[in-house]
Amino acid sequence: MKKKVAILSSGSDSRKDRGYANSSLNLFFNLQKNDDCIVHFYKGDGKQDKKNNTYVVKNFGKQKWVHRKGNKIGDTFVYEYIIFALCFLFFSFFSRRKYDAIYTQEPRVAKTLYQLKFLLPGKPEICFGLGVKMTPEHYVNISDKVHVVNVEHYSAAITAYSDLNKFYLIPNPGSESKTYKEGLSKAELIRKFNIKTEKVVLSVGAINSSIKRMDYVVREASKLDSTWTLILLGSPKEKDIIEMGKELLGDRFVHLFVPPENVPEIFCVADVFVLASVIEGFGNVTIEAMQNGVPPVVHDRELNNWILRDDELLVDMLEENALYNFIISKEMSWFSCKGLDVKRVYGERYSWEALESKYLKLFNVTE
Repeated sequence: MKKKVAILSSGSDSRKDRGYANSSLNLFFNLQKNDDCIVHFYKGDGKQDKKNNTYVVKNFGKQKWVHRKGNKIGDTFVYEYIIFALCFLFFSFFSRRKYDAIYTQEPRVAKTLYQLKFLLPGKPEICFGLGVKMTPEHYVNISDKVHVVNVEHYSAAITAYSDLNKFYLIPNPGSESKTYKEGLSKAELIRKFNIKTEKVVLSVGAINSSIKRMDYVVREASKLDSTWTLILLGSPKEKDIIEMGKELLGDRFVHLFVPPENVPEIFCVADVFVLASVIEGFGNVTIEAMQNGVPPVVHDRELNNWILRDDELLVDMLEENALYNFIISKEMSWFSCKGLDVKRVYGERYSWEALESKYLKLFNVTE
């Protein structure tokens, strides 16, 4: 009999800029390829598509007054997640829909279902996907299993709870939809996006200074000579950073915000990708760069070395001039060779073919 897996993500449609929401949806699409399991996806808004096993759990948790209540205790979405979990539980209970495993990357959803698991038909295993920064004592008792995507978090968990056999270190898989397919040439794409130079530095993510540290990227790129353009791709959370880019780089600064299906085109024009974040939970965008053959230059930390398997691409992003000095010290041929290297590593470590068996074991689809 085929195993049945439910993946829950309250914010998959409304918060597409959040890594864990994209990761949950990507895992669903990948698991659907396997003939040994049946996988259903539950979300808190958007369109329902029963033919493709996608369901909307309608709840009032997304209303603004609910978020305001969460703001008062410092967690905007906490009550939304609890209500979403309860609505899913009631749906499962009254419809008698049984699952062997339930997976979510939203901590409050996992905790709520785990505490009330006795009400779920079939008593499924609850698996929490740790995609955000949390210390082990805050997630050790909210699920049967913990799926960890960050080697630093995994080390902390097995050190703190060495007697528990519930932590599984498995990277997030890539998505084939994020790979650029043959279409317009690089020269044609450069003209399409009105890029003034042939050499391009790219950074992708929410444009802010607190987490993605895009202000640092702008300052460092502004020191490069006139043969380089900087592209920031993402939602402008801090418009001052956009204005700084225009002021410091002029027409060598490009800000883009495109639909997800067009993101691979932007990777195609880039010579080097930069992620200046020093507290990234995993770095999905890093493996997107890798699968498109763009060498990622990232902060020097254990997680990034584990992802890339190449310490030559690590830079101390807390140091002024470090990124600038790194880029000018390399020939363009060096970046091209590194692009081929990281693309190979992507195929070996982050493609679904490389990770499928690990996820099937996580959900007990295979032994």
